[in-house]
Amino acid sequence: PLIDVSAAHDATHLSPEAAKVLDAPRDVRAAFVARDLLVRYPAFDAMVERARALALAPARTRAQGLVLSAKSNNGKTTLANSIHSALSKIGDANRPIALSIDVGGATDGKTIYGRILDALGSPARISH
Repeated sequence: PLIDVSAAHDATHLSPEAAKVLDAPRDVRAAFVARDLLVRYPAFDAMVERARALALAPARTRAQGLVLSAKSNNGKTTLANSIHSALSKIGDANRPIALSIDVGGATDGKTIYGRILDALGSPARISH
């Protein structure tokens, strides 16, 4: 059985965006609920801002980076995608200023370094 979500229900606790779909057809409501949702916590926004500051900082001989580590299902990929999206608007499409590299399954520095080179489009291969 479906729950009646007619306009007669109080929707003051909902965001305006969510309240708009209350009277929409079932498939529209289902798509709204199933979509990706990002809750922007202050720490999340601070990490995105830190990445932006690193990207916009004056060039240095040794580039700085941002490493994020956490247990599964804690939002690492979501954060990486948000950073990439924010920074892709700043850089040149041919010379990105941010890379997101999946190091899942990597057990040594050589593998991670190889993935970085691959992401940069380098023809070099790690052989030792």
